[in-house]
Amino acid sequence: MDPNGQTFSVVQIDPSTGALTTLVTLPAPTFGGSAGSIAFDGEGKYYGALPSSDTFSSPSILRIEDVASGAVQSTALTAENLTELGYDSSLGRVIAASIQSSAVNEVDGVNIVTIDPSTGAVATKASFPSLKHVFMTARATDSTTHRYFFIGGEGPWEGGSAWMTGNDLLTIDVSTGDVLAKPSISWTHALFSLQFVPG
Repeated sequence: MDPNGQTFSVVQIDPSTGALTTLVTLPAPTFGGSAGSIAFDGEGKYYGALPSSDTFSSPSILRIEDVASGAVQSTALTAENLTELGYDSSLGRVIAASIQSSAVNEVDGVNIVTIDPSTGAVATKASFPSLKHVFMTARATDSTTHRYFFIGGEGPWEGGSAWMTGNDLLTIDVSTGDVLAKPSISWTHALFSLQFVPG
């Protein structure tokens, strides 16, 4: 995101040289959590969630068709406040956490949804009404087993020390909606940039 918060860019970095190339620059969202949630399908398409207004309302999912040219297609969705995007290449679906909220900084639960990028159809796979926050960028996807991992907790959305306790690592099978695991995490700091490594 640029220093003034007006735009954000999708970039690629050559791991051997560190060379950074900007692929496309888009308007920055007013609901900032979604800016960091961009999913890549492994075939040159990126997906990101942006709000449709400056209130907690239905956002759009941006489908970047051509990485080289930066061509963008926007599709309006019914799901609210999408964040923590992943992509299941086997199912051909974008996965996201939909923050349920009646007002800014008032979270009434979290739904895990899948989105058909060709139609914009949204399917709710699992609901967690007691969750009050998710850690931004703390999500991962395993397309082989259709598992989606994310970290959430029951501390207030505002953050601070309340976020540091009562957090769980949740594992969802997005093909069935089953909650496969929900172990508590004993950690006293924020967790970001979750990755899944097959082993």
